[in-house]
Amino acid sequence: MTIEPLYKRYRVDGEDDAPLEGVLSSELPSVLRRWREPHCRLALWRRRFSSEIEARFARLYLEDVPSLRLMASPADAGRRISQVLERCDALDPVLAALLIHDASYLVTLFANATASPEVELRLEVVTDDACRKFHTDVTLARLVTTYVGAGTQWVPPNYAEQALAQQDSYQGPVFSMPQFGVGLFAGKELPGNALLHRSPRISASGSSRLFLCINRPFSARPHLH
Repeated sequence: MTIEPLYKRYRVDGEDDAPLEGVLSSELPSVLRRWREPHCRLALWRRRFSSEIEARFARLYLEDVPSLRLMASPADAGRRISQVLERCDALDPVLAALLIHDASYLVTLFANATASPEVELRLEVVTDDACRKFHTDVTLARLVTTYVGAGTQWVPPNYAEQALAQQDSYQGPVFSMPQFGVGLFAGKELPGNALLHRSPRISASGSSRLFLCINRPFSARPHLH
């Protein structure tokens, strides 16, 4: 299956390519390997799919997408993902094949970038504001992408303390990952680089998100099945 890049860049005050503090971004997936560089808070792979695939995602009935949560070695993750998605007869077979391919590929990228012998993966439909508070993650690193709906939001490092204290009343700058963009960022186990972020608020709009998250497992967590 071919994944065609469309070089989408951030716009700040109407201008292309404006640098964002703490963000390293590229049209190439190799940028994800730079997540631990000094001053990097977010390594962002700007990517898009073909217009046909994006149209299929736009038409996707999210109730057809099964929730998926697993812990596996990178070598076994693809098989485990396939076992769940291939059994879902209601899901568009083209999107099922793409999600299997893409999630497996992102597991490989994440494992290589973080030297993770095991990954924790979650594919879910989000319909509420459960993670709307600004926070950092209790993990070494996390990779996220949003296939449907609004992307993960973050604040520049200089505003992190203010956003964490003010939460819902915070009025400073907030940036959003683009749909289909892939972000890799540090958690609390790398405190100097941890990214303060949140899920976008969607409950009032009635919208939903199809969200993929890959973590390096925290040692104290129980195993998932």
